[in-house]
This record gives sequence, C-alpha cells and structure tokens, in this order.
Amino acid sequence: MFSREPGVRVELLFPAGQSAIEPAIFHLAAGATMQKPLLHRGRELAFVLDGTVHLEVGGNGADLTTGEAADYQSSIPHRFSNLSQGSGATLLIVDSG
Repeated sequence: MFSREPGVRVELLFPAGQSAIEPAIFHLAAGATMQKPLLHRGRELAFVLDGTVHLEVGGNGADLTTGEAADYQSSIPHRFSNLSQGSGATLLIVDSG
C-alpha cells in the first residue's frame, strides 16, 4: 500500500504491470479529495466498498454510496472525494487492454 497524496492510500491487488486488468483499492480518509486527477488509457470500473464517494469524470460528477458502481473511459481526467464522516474505500478495476 502506498500514499498517493494526503488522505489517499492505494492498495494494489496485483503487482503493477502484471496484467492488462489492474485492480486497486483506494482508501480515502474522511473528507479527503484527490487533488491530482487520474488519467491513463483504458476503461475503468469504480465500485464503492464503504462510504459515500463523489466521482468526477471530465468535470461531471456523481455521488455513489456503498454497493454502487460506475464505469467510464479512464483517458478522461477523473478523481474521487470522500463525502463520508468516516473513511471510505473504492475498488477500481482498470482494463488497459
């Protein structure tokens, strides 16, 4: 697990580059907002494991709660904010193939 920026920790579920499918869990502290958008090739699925997360993709936003998911082109800048009082977690699965 590594810290991407303050309040955002990333847990890689496979070693980076091992597969075209790259699953990771983003752990966000209460109220944390990713300052640096993610941008990479492929398609991405975000599934909220815990909490309420605001997903912003290309300037458009949606609030997702535990058990909800969204998919989008990951070549569009995207980022997450934790709207919960406690910590939150989102499973991201990137298909870069």
